[in-house]
Amino acid sequence: IGLAALAAATGTAMAQRTSPGLRASASGIVVVELANFHCNRCRNVNDHFDRLKQAALDAGMDLRFAPVAWDDQSIWPDRVYYSVRDLYPEAEAMVRLAMFDGIQREGMRFEDMPQVLSYLERRQVPRQAAELGSKFNLANVAERALTDDVLFPEMKAGRLLNMSGADEVPVFTWVKDGDIVKVLSPRDAGEPVALVQLVQRTLTQRG
Repeated sequence: IGLAALAAATGTAMAQRTSPGLRASASGIVVVELANFHCNRCRNVNDHFDRLKQAALDAGMDLRFAPVAWDDQSIWPDRVYYSVRDLYPEAEAMVRLAMFDGIQREGMRFEDMPQVLSYLERRQVPRQAAELGSKFNLANVAERALTDDVLFPEMKAGRLLNMSGADEVPVFTWVKDGDIVKVLSPRDAGEPVALVQLVQRTLTQRG
């Protein structure tokens, strides 16, 4: 697979910083799922995200999703996702699912940001977010997605993917003080359900 050009550009200080909208992990360990919205295996694993997140919380950790686009793919699904995650974390899951569905089920290319925003509007994400009490605003999402603020999570995800040594996604990395202390990837369990089970078992064992 090809990796984003941003991957090698960051240092330990960036890896330790917590993104806006994300709380600090109680144990100091954050499990980061590195994925790609075009990856079918990632889409199947995403069906179990809530279950894995709860297992992480029960173990005193936090599970975070971090998409990485390859060099020949549009950056806008990732940028809009990170913008929403930072500004409106309560809507993160809706946008994550929308990006998977738009790309894999509807064949959307999302070549620019307006296409992503129009798709979220068509999916009624703003209305659904409002029903959860969110002040979700696509204009604010767009404004942030155009700034350097979203470079931080993009670059951090690319750096973690390089550090993991994995050659396929999704990759689950246990990160403490900016360093990866454990990695699980399709190399360890190739089938989506088997990978989910392995990650959940490892979380339960506080591995």
